[in-house]
Amino acid sequence: MYGSYGNSDLKPEESKQWEAGFSGLTGPVNWRVSGYRNDIDNLIDSDPTTYIYYNIDKARIKGVEATASFDTGPLSHRISYDYVDARDAETDQPLVRRAKQQVKYQLDWTIYEFDWSLIYHYLGDRYDTDYNLKCSTKTGHRFRVFPVSVFRFVWG
Repeated sequence: MYGSYGNSDLKPEESKQWEAGFSGLTGPVNWRVSGYRNDIDNLIDSDPTTYIYYNIDKARIKGVEATASFDTGPLSHRISYDYVDARDAETDQPLVRRAKQQVKYQLDWTIYEFDWSLIYHYLGDRYDTDYNLKCSTKTGHRFRVFPVSVFRFVWG
């Protein structure tokens, strides 16, 4: 129904990034913790009122991610937590529509040659633009997603 429209003035994104982390095995749990920083020139974003893409001159996205996975019998579990601080590097304002916190949980299992997957995905508070006030405001538009998938590989 609504789509985004091109912009011939867009410049390509360029970035410098780093990531550092450590991982381990504690009992049956595989885990990893990492931190990252991404400095982006010409970040491409879209305007939700005009649906036109535009560049943000300089952006900085940094954060921490923690993941863990383990099995309990036929069930495989994976859980992750992300903290993201995404900002316009020139104004130090939060980038809009990027949740500061995310939690994901995935449960996988196989029954009668069918692979099943249940996922819980929580996106926390994020900033968006209030076009009446012409400023960024914190929104409480948290949401949760529960996708379920079933698939079977057929070789032939």
